[in-house]
Amino acid sequence: MNTEKERRFLVKPLDGIVFIPDTRQDIIQMYLEDEETHSVRIRIINDSQAFFCYKKYIEADTKKEFEFPIDIDAALDILHTGEFLTILRKTRFKIDGWDVDKYNDNLIIAEFEFSDENPLPEILPEWIGEEVTGVYKYSNVALAQNSSNFINYKDGRNCDCLQPGCPYCDSDGAKKKLKEIEKLLDNKIELAVQPLKPEDSLWTSFWGMVWLGCKEIFKYER
Repeated sequence: MNTEKERRFLVKPLDGIVFIPDTRQDIIQMYLEDEETHSVRIRIINDSQAFFCYKKYIEADTKKEFEFPIDIDAALDILHTGEFLTILRKTRFKIDGWDVDKYNDNLIIAEFEFSDENPLPEILPEWIGEEVTGVYKYSNVALAQNSSNFINYKDGRNCDCLQPGCPYCDSDGAKKKLKEIEKLLDNKIELAVQPLKPEDSLWTSFWGMVWLGCKEIFKYER
């Protein structure tokens, strides 16, 4: 399991920054679980790659991370069926060792992953602004809960019907989805020991097993 150490900063007005088109990544992050101690997400990059990731929070700038690639079609299926808690999208560029993320509401955050061999530069680029490392409201988890960054999908299309009871637009629907996922997580042991049936959903048959595996791995890290 990897240890991720990073510092995060707001980006000043873009007069002094040049985005390199070849480094662009269009990212969608679906959060399956969001807790004080950890998060579970699926990331889709350029509609062509997908990754499952479990992050355990250690300190403001340090996380334990377990990540592996998954089938892109499975990830897109989860996206289009709405089997997630919250979701955000952002556009990422690479600039001189920095990951620069632009969100839908024009909020721009720069991240620098550091180590003993690759420390944070003593002199920061002129476009780097206030440090927001460990500030919750600027975390991806928090931004995924912000309506200006939220994407709703239904039947493979953007859903903006805003009809009462819609499981993708309405708050009651979001609560219903949360309860469904919580129930599946509570029953993960039963899912592990029972034979899978053809009618089982993608979440119960696959992600339930993945979640159980993550739980087994991370219980040794406490």
